Amino acid sequence: MINIGIIGSQSIHAREFAKVCNLPDENGLFLLPDCRVTAICGMDDVPEHTAEIARQGCIPRILQKPEALFDFCNAVMVVTRNGDNHVALAVPFLRKGYPVFLDKPVCISKEDMLLLENEVRQRDCIIAGGSGMQHNRSLKELKRQLDEGEVGMVKGISLNHNGDINSPYGGIFFYACHGVEMMLQLLGKKPEMVQTAVLEHDQFSIFVKYKDQFANLIMTGGYQDYFVNVYGEKKNIAYRIDAGDIFRETMIHFAKQIREHRVTKSVEDLLRHVHVLQAIEASIKKKAEVSIEK
Repeated sequence: MINIGIIGSQSIHAREFAKVCNLPDENGLFLLPDCRVTAICGMDDVPEHTAEIARQGCIPRILQKPEALFDFCNAVMVVTRNGDNHVALAVPFLRKGYPVFLDKPVCISKEDMLLLENEVRQRDCIIAGGSGMQHNRSLKELKRQLDEGEVGMVKGISLNHNGDINSPYGGIFFYACHGVEMMLQLLGKKPEMVQTAVLEHDQFSIFVKYKDQFANLIMTGGYQDYFVNVYGEKKNIAYRIDAGDIFRETMIHFAKQIREHRVTKSVEDLLRHVHVLQAIEASIKKKAEVSIEK
């Protein structure tokens, strides 16, 4: 069995990931029969909310310290809201050989990026993480249509997502990573420049240049339907993104990575959204166009 421990209960992600593993369907069948969330450590939360998340997710154990998970789990998901502590929480488990999932954003600082890269160089690590939008089925269907040439050569895209520069959970990094991840899946992992135009802390746009394409990420506060507009050589299309499956598809991906012992050879793709977000943050501060670190 894959026995997963969750670190962090403040985010609803803890509950939703647990429900995918621990709750059967109407026929009593489990989506992942070999995978259960067996413990949670609500180190970022109040005890009452941790207990409620555990109840809703059918998580049998509530632990007080992350290191207590070693006794009950053989894989770990770090889902604390602030990406600034993800890598520090993950490292002890990586060094013990545990597969680790790092929720969005994987991290924030360059120091943490280097630390994660160093861990991968020194040992066999199984690491997954980032925005669940990368596994979203409707986004993958749109990517299939573009790859098969349904709009001709893609000139650019615009998409909307919620974002808040002043989020207490890492500022721009907390929500904008979803829009960035959608862009990276559709246009590729090599954006070159960004420039951000800010009206309010939760009303701004991020213009991203690729070598021969562009993306305009439109960020607003609150939750809404998500759309991608694709500008093609043959035609333009507007496509609605249904984000309702991201927890399910993320858990399927993580469990498969563990089962197949898919060792992480490089964290380059895993950290690409962090590079972009760092450039966006710099662009906001400088009020200028900024290069994305490669």
